[in-house]
Amino acid sequence: MSKQCIDCNKTLSHRTASTLRCLDCYYKLILKKIGKCIDCEKTLSKSIYKRCKYCNIIHKKSTKLKCQLCDKFISFGCIFCRECYIEQSNKNYCLICNNIIDYRAELCFDCHITNIRNNPVLNPNYIDGRSSIEYPKEFNKQLKLKIRLRDNFTCQNCFIIEKDYQKQTNHCLDIHHIDYNKMNCKETNLVTLCRECNSIANGERDYWFVYYTYIIQNYKKENNYEFNSAY
Repeated sequence: MSKQCIDCNKTLSHRTASTLRCLDCYYKLILKKIGKCIDCEKTLSKSIYKRCKYCNIIHKKSTKLKCQLCDKFISFGCIFCRECYIEQSNKNYCLICNNIIDYRAELCFDCHITNIRNNPVLNPNYIDGRSSIEYPKEFNKQLKLKIRLRDNFTCQNCFIIEKDYQKQTNHCLDIHHIDYNKMNCKETNLVTLCRECNSIANGERDYWFVYYTYIIQNYKKENNYEFNSAY
């Protein structure tokens, strides 16, 4: 017996008998599965597409994204173009003021200083708050001048002269306590330093204590200087 199409009841040939539909009904079924373009309603070549080739090109041009920094056209799903992304990835921002800083840091220099001043415990050289202790009365201008005269108005670490230092910073040289005890104002415990070398001496205190005591002892031997131990 000859088979008939299940849609239009036409008799099927021996070639289309296995599909249960004639060629016209089978073609209509394929078009329904594939679908049409959502813009121009043309038949699509595959069912996974939503637009034809021509409508897809127009849609991409109309919906192009732009870089947030340089307004260049970028691909879908991106925020920056390649050049801006490389520049942005190498930048690091301060957690407080959002200024550009070094990639290894978390805060800029100003925010770091203000944070340490507000919380002195965060300072790596913090011990027990002894920096807030006031200097004794013996540590006056006359004693400081005497120490600077003894050291020939030169820093005992970088050997800069006070006149040159004043031209650069408008400050005199500092007097450093070798044993880090403000109450010990003996001449053997005092040495002339610039501000930079004085701040450096706050780290690695054991090393700088030995270093400056060695300098004072050699100065005493070479110059036969008698230190005043009245303080």
